[in-house]
Amino acid sequence: MTAPAFVRVADGLYELSSDADSPVAGYWAGYRAKGDLPDPATLDDVWRDAGGAYVFCTAKPAAYPPFLAGVDQVLAQLPYTRFVWIADPDGDPAYWQLWNLTATSTGSGPAIVWTVRQGASFGCGGYAVTVPRGTALTRATAGVALAAASFDGPDGTVYHTAPGSAGIPFSGPAVGCLTGTLTLEHADPDDMARLDVGLRYSMPDPNDPSHAAVLAVPMPLLAQDGRALTVYLSFDPLFPLVPDRSALGFFAPDPPDAPDPPDLPALRSRLATTLGAEVTLAPVPGTPPQWPARLVFATSPRVVDAPSDPHVYLTPDGAFRLAVEAEGSTRLSLGLSGLEYVDVGDGVIALFQSGHPAYLPGTGDAALEPLGTTAYVALLPDTAADLTYYAQPWQSPLYARADDTEFLRFHEMPAATLGDFADGDPPVVPLGAYLGVDPALAPYAATIEQAALAPVRRANLPVRDAAKGPTGEDTALAVTPNGLLARLSADGTAWRQAVLAGLPGAPVDELVLTAVGPRLQALLQSTEAFAVVSDVTEFFRQSSVRYRVDEVVRALLLARGVPAPVVQAVADAAGPDTYDTEEAFTAQVAVAAGAYLDTLLSVAGLLKAVLQDWTFQLSPRSWRTGGEGRTVLLVKFASRSLTDLAADLPAWGWPEAAYDEHGDPRPTQELVLGVIEDARERAGVDPGGPYARFLREVADNPAWNGVLVLGAPVAVAELPRELQFVTAGIDTGRFYAHHVGFGVTPFERTADGGITLGQTAAFGLISYDDPADLYVEPGQLDFAFKTQQLSARFANAALADFSARVELMTNRLFGSLLTKRAPESGNNLVLLGSYQRQNDRPSYAFTLAGGADFAAGNAVLLGVEVLGVQVQTATGSIDAGTLAVDFVLTGNLRFAELPHADLFSYGPNAALPPPGTPAFDGYLRFGNLVVTMAFPAADPGAQTFTTAYDRMAFDPANSEARVQSLTRGFPVRVTGAVANPVPDPPGGPRGRTPEDLGYTGVLSPVDAVLLSPPWFGLVFTLDLGTLGALAGSAGMHATLLVGWSPGTRDERPVYFGLRLSGADATTATWPLQGVLKLGFRGFELTTYEEGGRREYLMRLRHLALSVFAFSFPPGDLDVLVFGDPEGRSSAVGWYGAYDSGTQAKAARRRLAAGRRLALPEENGFQA
Repeated sequence: MTAPAFVRVADGLYELSSDADSPVAGYWAGYRAKGDLPDPATLDDVWRDAGGAYVFCTAKPAAYPPFLAGVDQVLAQLPYTRFVWIADPDGDPAYWQLWNLTATSTGSGPAIVWTVRQGASFGCGGYAVTVPRGTALTRATAGVALAAASFDGPDGTVYHTAPGSAGIPFSGPAVGCLTGTLTLEHADPDDMARLDVGLRYSMPDPNDPSHAAVLAVPMPLLAQDGRALTVYLSFDPLFPLVPDRSALGFFAPDPPDAPDPPDLPALRSRLATTLGAEVTLAPVPGTPPQWPARLVFATSPRVVDAPSDPHVYLTPDGAFRLAVEAEGSTRLSLGLSGLEYVDVGDGVIALFQSGHPAYLPGTGDAALEPLGTTAYVALLPDTAADLTYYAQPWQSPLYARADDTEFLRFHEMPAATLGDFADGDPPVVPLGAYLGVDPALAPYAATIEQAALAPVRRANLPVRDAAKGPTGEDTALAVTPNGLLARLSADGTAWRQAVLAGLPGAPVDELVLTAVGPRLQALLQSTEAFAVVSDVTEFFRQSSVRYRVDEVVRALLLARGVPAPVVQAVADAAGPDTYDTEEAFTAQVAVAAGAYLDTLLSVAGLLKAVLQDWTFQLSPRSWRTGGEGRTVLLVKFASRSLTDLAADLPAWGWPEAAYDEHGDPRPTQELVLGVIEDARERAGVDPGGPYARFLREVADNPAWNGVLVLGAPVAVAELPRELQFVTAGIDTGRFYAHHVGFGVTPFERTADGGITLGQTAAFGLISYDDPADLYVEPGQLDFAFKTQQLSARFANAALADFSARVELMTNRLFGSLLTKRAPESGNNLVLLGSYQRQNDRPSYAFTLAGGADFAAGNAVLLGVEVLGVQVQTATGSIDAGTLAVDFVLTGNLRFAELPHADLFSYGPNAALPPPGTPAFDGYLRFGNLVVTMAFPAADPGAQTFTTAYDRMAFDPANSEARVQSLTRGFPVRVTGAVANPVPDPPGGPRGRTPEDLGYTGVLSPVDAVLLSPPWFGLVFTLDLGTLGALAGSAGMHATLLVGWSPGTRDERPVYFGLRLSGADATTATWPLQGVLKLGFRGFELTTYEEGGRREYLMRLRHLALSVFAFSFPPGDLDVLVFGDPEGRSSAVGWYGAYDSGTQAKAARRRLAAGRRLALPEENGFQA
């Protein structure tokens, strides 16, 4: 080897020819000569140069003249400097960071002697290399030897270098470093403890109110077994944290051709196997690309976000041979759970690598940041065989049937294969040496493990390439304690399917992820498994779901507008089979589906949870991918709460699944955190509500584990039949489940060794809110419908709470525009929905919130007061593509009081009451006024309404008639309604009129008109008694029709008609015996006043018996029908008046002006 020399680069400045031996790129070493030295100058030349100085720099100076001037300035300020280390040679010399060692000389030439003038200490944290005053310096073969030096530990222990070992070499990797040999021989505490050797992680101190302090968790790693160790010190004041420059090596830095070093004793470690067996680490020199074992400096911060003045400690670096002392325990535990380990039975090299991040920030994109550093480890096979890494969540380990027992036993699952350098640099992962942690710090150590170390290990280790494939009969079954069922490959080493939930009795009894790929398998086998899945494409790269075409799918396709021939072709192509993967399903139906394939995939997926007739379509092709309520699937089998994990991106075990179109998971994170924060705000308003329950039991509960879907699609067309009508008033773009989740699933073994899942503890919340009242401009729509609020909470796979609020806008009834007298909620009937359980099934009911009193803009109908609304079961069917619901109204009608004859009878008096007297409020109680709403399932907003007036029923007994009304003065009772509410179309056919229904107009004191559509009428019934033996005692009944058309206050289109039961509608005659008939030729209603009371008489004009064309008696015979003037009987009296035609006309009297009629004491007439 060529001896080092110094080459002149400037006047008086020389560069060391071997400075490139330093492993630090750009490192520079040289000499500032005092005297005139040759070029090149030898080591002896510079040794004899009294007043000169050896110079070591972090980098080669950019320009030598200014650098030389700076060196001279330093030497002038620091006399007797013999060695100087400069950190920034191109900086301002006034601010150079430097270290120096002074020495004085005696003699000259070959006889020169150098002695340290002033002791120097070169520190790194609590460690230091000290050269005492008076130490003799001697010329060494390739450097300068120090007669004495020491290495000072952080606890004050001083380790003196072995005689003749200390020095500053001028060649080799340690060029410019302080070197020496130390002996570690202390017993209690041993030198590993004295030197603070271990791993160290840190985090913000949660107990510091200022949030500035750092809490460190030291993890002592190594311990001696009582035997002394020799270590080789190398320390560079310029690079104390660079392992190749500053370290305590276990092996001497021998030249490449040196013989193999002897084996060193193994060190006890604080690592352990899953069964607690002790693990040792023996330093080995390593075979390149490995490197020899050593201890190097690492840092741990003292203050948050402040890298200056860190705590410094020693951590292992390089190759150690890992061995287990106890036989039969070869699983090296890597974490806290005991379910993450590596099989080290065939020998392992633990290659430690220092300088890796060790500070847990709690926020940001990295689980660990380099504010603090420590050593990670790569586990390498010490033989030809690869190592197997096993991992499962401790919250969800797999158990499978043992071959020789009916019991389940723990089932190992390989998660990765660890090889050597053949395929590139091996993965390096952080470890925790938990056996050495102070018990007081154990909770914080657990936090660091769960939040950082476990996720980083999983992220750094390779994903095991377990090929996706269908599940056939050659599968193994395994199950977790909380009921997650795994269908595995036949050898039990790879996932094929993951059964997330069991729903016995539901149309789909299992929620299954099929074709589990390597990335998803790696997630499910993480010790802290947490993932957020929003990218449908990434999901299908790593998994799939089942598909099937059944009757429900066919109906849904038709409802979405898919042509019937296409639906049939799809059904024929798919058949009754269930397809395990989307790939297989698409291959079978793509041609038949054509352009409707996406629609088919959105409805045919079987990742569908049906909870008591509420269907949540969770198949990814059905997910909401934009706008409000984007669907996100969360998988959690981890120790921390979902809230904490969502805020910690590095904890997301499958980050690609949450990427947006730009490859960024942060928008998805913001969405998840926004959902949680929104729930928190709502819980603040309602601490006992469903959002508070969601936070308490799921989001903020570290103990909850399972699968959660946020923004879960609700299959609107598959709601319970009693509730399908609410979809007509829903903004379907905003209707979804806040969340649906699946927790613990019970299971049991079957006789044939299978595993049967019970009912999963499924839960969920639908919370739809659109509080604005329904409104349209008057006259635009007669009716409209809106759902303002719907809330459904599910627990244990059953409906637990339900409430709803819907509005039925009612702008027109009986042809009249309505105006609600109370302005709240506009012209809407507000219905509140609730449920109760009957035979363990939910039953839904809607009731009117309060009443609704409407004023009618009509001359006859004054108002409609709705007292109740009943919502009847849908009369439509999704199979027909149309849904329908009946709103059945009950309430009161109020009519105007007509002068001279109060035909409508019910309503307020026209005249104002005397002062101090309350106004009379009459009304007619009605029921069964049916308003039917129909809409196509494919377009719920396309609502149509019809009103069935002829189905109305009335309750006279609970009605209030006016005193002067027809019903008070005449024995009639209202029994129904009839109407033709549809106007005649222009130029179209004429609509039905009262005459078409058999009514004959009645002459009355009221101005009546013939009605044309639209018109409405009340039907009154009058019992006229019987015709006696001639008609077989058949009863005679008259039906009175009091009708009206929409009009104004000044124009009252009123109709009064009569229809006789059993009579010919055109001739008003009854058949009696054979050809003998009885008939009338006209009808008249008259009134008279007596004692302030109005009485009503019905005149049946021109009564006659007829046989063929002959009638008798001759003359005129009128019959007057009257009621009991005292109101004591509902029977009628008949009074006949005969005019033979022979009396003088002047003698005739009008009965309407005559005296009051009275029933005789004896019943001498037909009543």
